[in-house]
Amino acid sequence: MPFPVPKSINLPKELDSWQKAVTIIEQAYRDIAESLGNILFGKLAWEPGTISDGSGVTSGGIAVDGAAFSDYVMVAPPYSLQGIICTGYISAADTVKIRLQNETGSGITLGNGTWKVMVTK
Repeated sequence: MPFPVPKSINLPKELDSWQKAVTIIEQAYRDIAESLGNILFGKLAWEPGTISDGSGVTSGGIAVDGAAFSDYVMVAPPYSLQGIICTGYISAADTVKIRLQNETGSGITLGNGTWKVMVTK
């Protein structure tokens, strides 16, 4: 079976920033992964707020078409979690949730950002 070819990638003549390069590479990776059919992606704009020591918070559901129990979930937070434990899991068919648990010894406030998840079959 030949390796799938990603959708065409049009590189700008001059990259304004590394972020553009990362975005282009990330999209190429997504195209390849989705063509293989075993890696799925989702994202969520979320502001967890203040999490007291010894407590946690769970995100709302993130739609990831094809996600199923027994799949692996990886989470890419938008910033440092400052020691907070982060777990991604399949909560229902086609749905991922993120659980944050604070066991650092003090309250921590996390701001708004875009959280990314990757599900591997």
